[in-house]
Amino acid sequence: MMKKEKIFVLQYLGIIFLSLLVPLLAESQPDYHLSQFDALPLTLNPATTGMYEGNMRAGIQYRNQWRSLTKNSFITQSAAFDMKRKKFGYGGRIANNKAGAGNLSTFEFILSGAYEITTDAAQIHHLCTGVQLGFINKSINISSLTFDSQYSTAGGGGFDPNISSQENFQQRSYFIPDANLGVYYYNTNAEGKVKPYMGIAGFHLTTPAESFWKNKENSLPLRTVIHGGAKIKINKLIEIEPVFLVMRQAKINELNIGTKGYYFHSQYNSYFMLGAFYRAKDAVIFQLGVLYKEYALCMSYDINTSALSSYTNGRGGFEISIVYTKKSAQYVPSIPVF
Repeated sequence: MMKKEKIFVLQYLGIIFLSLLVPLLAESQPDYHLSQFDALPLTLNPATTGMYEGNMRAGIQYRNQWRSLTKNSFITQSAAFDMKRKKFGYGGRIANNKAGAGNLSTFEFILSGAYEITTDAAQIHHLCTGVQLGFINKSINISSLTFDSQYSTAGGGGFDPNISSQENFQQRSYFIPDANLGVYYYNTNAEGKVKPYMGIAGFHLTTPAESFWKNKENSLPLRTVIHGGAKIKINKLIEIEPVFLVMRQAKINELNIGTKGYYFHSQYNSYFMLGAFYRAKDAVIFQLGVLYKEYALCMSYDINTSALSSYTNGRGGFEISIVYTKKSAQYVPSIPVF
């Protein structure tokens, strides 16, 4: 890139970085998190839309958490699809998360687009930006909840569902708009042994008001994401990929660090993946996966290490993802699909 282009890129990244790190003013229910946070890249950063080796990508992801604590476990299901045409990437994603006894449901429908801002003459360094627009629907099953006011001393005491909860829910479902923005850099040097990548993204940029009581002072807080890693080629058969993720929403911080290792088995013409991650003050995560032709399958399990481990016996969450990546004429195995 020319000197002026480099200055522009640095200024652009700086503005985005600073804007996403502005102190957050509103507090609310934080977003759900995923152990395989990069399985469906559209959930991680809008700027990854269509930015991969291939013509079409589609994937699904499922997570089941805290089953050892309650029969109403926390379940997250999501699906994403994206394509690329010249310098433009486009696609979309849907997700549904159900949490706890009240079946608090968060459904997301998001359209996603990205644009490759600039690249060098050798087509090695790529800088992209992306935006997502859509809506979020939140709903709750009030009848399945219990409140202190519903416990009675009559007849020896106990819970009485016929007693009014004295809670005045003005609505049991609502829709709010959603807007996300991201910047993403990645390296595609086929001759290089190290190919780094990094991204910055902001979710819920408009911090829309949300409440079952129509309280306009309660807002969905901005979530900032910084993620990155590098694909490192050890030899013809082995590659490793150190990865990190930093998120902040309201006063909640999350740090994920770990490494994936890939081994190519010529007899099966497949990559086998083994990964280990640590989510700070929360869990140790193990991943196992395989990449065969157009398909990538990954399974993971969280071993809880937080204060809850005394109640869960270390049992956290199970997660599985399946991703299909297609390139016209033939498929070229690509580590980034994991």
